[in-house]
Amino acid sequence: MLAVETFLVRHGSYDRPAGELNEQGMQDAAQAAEDLQAAGLGAFALILSSDAPRTMGTAHIIADCLSLGPVVPSKRMNVGGNAGPTAIDDLDRWILTALDEAGVTLEGREGLVVVTHEPLIAAAQRSMDSDSRGDIGYGEVLRYTPGVWTSPYFSAASAALAEEQIAAANNPAGAQPGEGPGTWETLRFTS
Repeated sequence: MLAVETFLVRHGSYDRPAGELNEQGMQDAAQAAEDLQAAGLGAFALILSSDAPRTMGTAHIIADCLSLGPVVPSKRMNVGGNAGPTAIDDLDRWILTALDEAGVTLEGREGLVVVTHEPLIAAAQRSMDSDSRGDIGYGEVLRYTPGVWTSPYFSAASAALAEEQIAAANNPAGAQPGEGPGTWETLRFTS
């Protein structure tokens, strides 16, 4: 179970299909930083983010506004954030696995901010408040209570598919033994 105060933040508004934050999204992220500060987020908090451009942009703005350390990108938080309640049976374990995959621990941390996607955050909100409709706006901050995650929509098949997507992203075709996450570049070819 997560042993630090944990906040889930939905990314800011973004332009499609590029996926980058737009002006409103940058304001959403700055407001999220203010909300986190008002909620008492500690100076030694860690930011874990889905690796999607809109979440990474949101996470970097929060980190800059609150003078927090580097943002930890995670394919697991991208895949799980979008799949939400169908792929995740234990959110605490999912987050801890994402941190472990990144080689990061919560030791010495005063809090954790997870910047991710609406399906996951809405499911977390419903887990904590069964009367909730799960409406999560751009840049909204949710204080997560560790250990309360329940998902009546969990599917072992969805979980297996999510794990396959994460494994494929962390070990692209042609990887040499010993090469792992973070060692690959995305190349853009033009004709």
